[in-house]
Amino acid sequence: MILAEEVLLLALDDESGKLSGTSAPYINYAIAGSLLTDLALMGRIAFETMKKDKIVVQIIDDQLTQDPLLDKALIIIQEYSKERKIDKIVHLLIRKYSEFREGLFSRLVEQGILERVEKLRLKIFKYVRHPVINPSPKDAILVDIQDFIVDDKHPSDRIVGLLAIIGATEMIGTVFAKEYRKRAKKKIRAIIDSDLIGSHLKSIIQSIHAAVAIAVITSSTAATSSIH
Repeated sequence: MILAEEVLLLALDDESGKLSGTSAPYINYAIAGSLLTDLALMGRIAFETMKKDKIVVQIIDDQLTQDPLLDKALIIIQEYSKERKIDKIVHLLIRKYSEFREGLFSRLVEQGILERVEKLRLKIFKYVRHPVINPSPKDAILVDIQDFIVDDKHPSDRIVGLLAIIGATEMIGTVFAKEYRKRAKKKIRAIIDSDLIGSHLKSIIQSIHAAVAIAVITSSTAATSSIH
C-alpha cells in the first residue's frame, strides 16, 4: 500500500466505516502529505530552500510511478507553471482531495480490505460508509507503529513518514489509546526533530503542520464569532 492508503485506514473507525472525529477535519492534509512523501521517497521530487527560508518543490524525475494516484499527484505538480512553493503544492493536492479519497476507497474495496455500504438518512439522503472487513493490513501497520512507540525498535523510513504525518494532522487521538497518547506525541516530536527524518519529509511536515495550525485557528475563530 502507498502511504495515503495507510493513513486513510488508520483514520477510519473499523466498524462504522466512518472517519473518526479527531482525524476527519484534517484528513485532506494527511492525504496530501502522504502523496508528497511517497513521491519524495521514490525519488520523483525533492525540496530546495530558497531565500528567506522559502521551500520549493523540484521535480527531479518526471518518470511516472505506475501507481495511478501517485502519478495523478505528480502530474498536478508538473503542470503547475508558477513557482512551486511547498504550501502552494499542498493546497493544489488538497483541492483534489475528494478525487484522491474516492480513488483510495475504491482501491481498498477492490483489495477486499474495506466494504462499500450505501445507507439512507431520513429515508431520502444517501451516504456511503466503508467498514473494515479484512483487519489484517491495518493490524500490520499498527504492529509496526507499536514496535517503535512501545518497544523502541528502530523505525523504517515509511513508519517515520507515517508517524510524522499522524503527528502533524491531529490524528494521535485516533490512532493511539489514551494511555499511550502522551508517549506517542513525545516520540513523534523526537523523530521530527532528529536525523531520522530526512530533509524532504521535514519540509512536508512543516508545511502540513503550518496549514493545520491555520485551519485550527480559523475554525476556533469562526466558532467564537458564531457564539457572539
